Amino acid sequence: MNAIAGTLSAMARGFRALPFVLRRLLLILAYSLVFAAGAFMHNRGAGDLAALFLLVGAIGTFWASGVWRIFKLLLRFALLVSRD
Repeated sequence: MNAIAGTLSAMARGFRALPFVLRRLLLILAYSLVFAAGAFMHNRGAGDLAALFLLVGAIGTFWASGVWRIFKLLLRFALLVSRD
């Protein structure tokens, strides 16, 4: 068990040592692959599990890419405009 924990700890330290942009790109790639796996499973007929993969992949890619900040700005603008 110590070998597994040591390996995971070394991987986490290595990931944190990477530059910020490279970490974000790796996260975007990983979440996009999760989304692609969900699309493949949905195509093969595994609907329930595929929906989970599609949801996690879409939310993860949205978060990792930083697009949520633009979306948050647009929502705040819409809230400001829609007030009476």
